[in-house]
Amino acid sequence: MDYTGLLVKSRNILIFEYFLVFILIIYGGDASDFTGALENWDNLIGFLLPIIPVIVLGFIKGIRFNHKFLLLLLGYTLYFVASTIVFKELHPRFFGIYIIKFTIVYVVMSGLGVRFFKIYEDILYYLCIIGITFWLIMNIVPTTFIELLRNFEFSSQQPGANVDFNTIIYTVNDFLLLPDSIVNIGGIKIFRNAGFAWEPGVFASFINLAIFFNLIRNRFKLNNNKHLWVFLVALASTFSTTGYSLFVLLVIFYLYNQDFVKVFWLAPIVAVSAMFVFMLPFMYEKITYDNQWTIEELVYRSAKYNINYYPQRFQSLQIDFIDFLNHPLIGYGGHFPAAWTAKLGADIATVSGIGGLMSQFGIVGTLFFVISLWISSKQIILLFNIRGTIFPILFILLYAVSYSVSQILVMCVWMLFLSSFLKTEVIRRYAIHNILNNK
Repeated sequence: MDYTGLLVKSRNILIFEYFLVFILIIYGGDASDFTGALENWDNLIGFLLPIIPVIVLGFIKGIRFNHKFLLLLLGYTLYFVASTIVFKELHPRFFGIYIIKFTIVYVVMSGLGVRFFKIYEDILYYLCIIGITFWLIMNIVPTTFIELLRNFEFSSQQPGANVDFNTIIYTVNDFLLLPDSIVNIGGIKIFRNAGFAWEPGVFASFINLAIFFNLIRNRFKLNNNKHLWVFLVALASTFSTTGYSLFVLLVIFYLYNQDFVKVFWLAPIVAVSAMFVFMLPFMYEKITYDNQWTIEELVYRSAKYNINYYPQRFQSLQIDFIDFLNHPLIGYGGHFPAAWTAKLGADIATVSGIGGLMSQFGIVGTLFFVISLWISSKQIILLFNIRGTIFPILFILLYAVSYSVSQILVMCVWMLFLSSFLKTEVIRRYAIHNILNNK
């Protein structure tokens, strides 16, 4: 048997798997027009780049669609038909976007299985090292470094975007348009670290997802865990309210999986540290943020002066909840003109992930999300033999306060139940256990 050939083939497949997940991560950062093509379909190459490798992975791994996935497609098709009948308008791109996302999630999780968690963590580790390095240089010699980095700009930005330019692996925000990209600590102004993403909060959320994978993969062991320490430094540099809040939740998750003695002496330290974190100036300002205008004023100003507004997350949730009440059962789906702010002629882009889910998909979509998240959370706990089914649920829900749950990498967590790889992994571990015991 040609073992050398098998090793080369195996190594090439592994490289391809890392390449695929890297693409999904960069698209998740959504820091350029090119990566936005997966949803707006404006750039053919940008649209096909993540899709073609997924198709190749499906062929390499011989992926077959199971009954759960086929039922999902049937259910979503029925939902789309109902939405089309209600609003008397066809939105094929809306239908296509989610069919593509469901398929990508299914093929990736079925093809990579439990290795997905490690591959994602490994890639984030190196992206964090790059992010920390660039962030330090930018804060030391900002003008020189930014102008140097500008020569490596990738793609372009839409007018009014928060991004000045992006180099695939690092983003420089538009500090004039997005003033909170700079924090003031003791009179010292510090640029926040957006890493490869369109803004620091997104980068922080991706880091926390990597920390979550790191903790469950290593059964919460901290010794010789260099990935974790790099993640913590990168997370600190984002100065993100969502990022810090997610990390506090992960610390509680860590404590929940420790013995009583460790919890007894660590809990007070964690409690005091959490209070300190939430009292940091930028955290306190975000939490107690006083909106400049009421929702009614925002809508009025947007409609009258043709201004596009991005309300804060809690104000966004209020706006989305009104749409949810207007279309409670199936939401407004892909018919965006049905949003109450659009009907009034306003251009309001809400940023609440959970609010967007409720307003766009109604009770039907929200129930599907909650049930899927519960089942997937139980499978994650079983897969890694840890405690705390509620924590993966809380992690995704806290993330969803600020960001969309239809982001592919996040969907890989809450839609993990679709794939049948858990059964295969349990059988594999059982077989290894028996072999070791019989030696």
